[in-house]
Amino acid sequence: MRFTTCRIMHVKVVNGREVHDVPNKARHVCERRRDGEAAVSPERPVSSGAGLVREPAVSGKGTSLVKPRSSLATKKDDRKGTAASPSRRGPSPFTRNPVSRLPILGITMGDPAGIGPEVIVKALAGRTVHRVCRPLVIGSRRVMEKTVRSLGLRMRVMKHDNLQQTFPKAGQIAVLDALEKPLGPFKMGQAAEHTGAASIAYVKTGVELALAGKIGGIVTAPINKEGMNLAGFHYPGHTELLADLTSSAEVGMMIVGGPLKIMFTTTHVAIRNLPGLLTTGRIVKAIRLAHLGLREYFGITAPRIGVAALNPHAGEHGLFGDEEGMKIQPAVDQARASGIDVSDPLPADTLFGKAARGGFDGVVAMYHDQGLIPLKLVAFGTCVNVTVGLPIIRTSVDHGTAYDIAGTGAADPGSLLEAIKLAARLARSRAGAAVPHGKSARLGVRGVGG
Repeated sequence: MRFTTCRIMHVKVVNGREVHDVPNKARHVCERRRDGEAAVSPERPVSSGAGLVREPAVSGKGTSLVKPRSSLATKKDDRKGTAASPSRRGPSPFTRNPVSRLPILGITMGDPAGIGPEVIVKALAGRTVHRVCRPLVIGSRRVMEKTVRSLGLRMRVMKHDNLQQTFPKAGQIAVLDALEKPLGPFKMGQAAEHTGAASIAYVKTGVELALAGKIGGIVTAPINKEGMNLAGFHYPGHTELLADLTSSAEVGMMIVGGPLKIMFTTTHVAIRNLPGLLTTGRIVKAIRLAHLGLREYFGITAPRIGVAALNPHAGEHGLFGDEEGMKIQPAVDQARASGIDVSDPLPADTLFGKAARGGFDGVVAMYHDQGLIPLKLVAFGTCVNVTVGLPIIRTSVDHGTAYDIAGTGAADPGSLLEAIKLAARLARSRAGAAVPHGKSARLGVRGVGG
């Protein structure tokens, strides 16, 4: 029996093991072992794919904002020694170097006039993000520099338009600008055509890099719906835009937080239009995507899915509405016929509590607020949006541009941190790499923070 030295500063015995405190406050545990066995087991808390391949068809103005960057193309010789590519979309964003084994994640800046730049700077100010990925901000270098100064942080913003460059460490921010010309002046907290167009350009560049396999996935900061529509991009949100950019026929928004994982049948629609929009086919699609997301992203081999009713008391046999019997139950029957474990339509006031206690692995909500109210009650500030059905990994924050606090320094980066950590885990899993041990491993099967 012997011990192995690991640059210790202080030693104490806890539950029969020696715990060594090192200068950076991370702890390493050196366990008693036999000769020839592994020496040190790190117990550090780890909190919690360049070239443009095509120009996706997106209607509206602003598409010319994305400039082709030949310097982003990965040279053939540079790919020697890389891990096997997880798909045919391009070379893997992983190599054998221990640091570069971490996935490259494109973090799109979102609307420059919102809180996106601020939460990105705050998230990258610590070491958490750099432990799980190599972050690449796709946005405006000038805006990021201004944000760093306004927050009083000592961070360096660096131009990074070649993914073969060494990625910055904590305290540094790598920025890839997707615009032909620098972003012009704008007013914080106010929607504008040029800021809306810029936010779409950032997303397009991220999608193109991910489709080419140059980055492992994208994490999106919030865009403003009014701004993107002013710029000529008439989408209700990121999900529909991403479906168009990737030519995906069937996608859905799943938001995870705490013990809940919720797929939405409809998203940004007026309540008065909801009954007409709820069709059996749309509900079947949501159930199918929930099943896919729970299996593919969270490793649940046989997920149990609860389906929310639309009306109070699930309609009370038609007394308070007939959508349950006319639309939702037929969708449930079709899903069951395909082998999916799914409930009858259940009253929403009890369904979400049951799911939070482990009665269901996921829930299908009929509309936006029905699912987001319970989610934000149990996990406000740490929820993550996952787009299911895309050929790329995409996660996002669970909040909007928050124009009311934009530029004040009050924005919380918690949701972005969780979105980055989840995207990193999914990217490593898709590439066949091992998931890092530590606290971030809890993001695995049971969900964010669960």
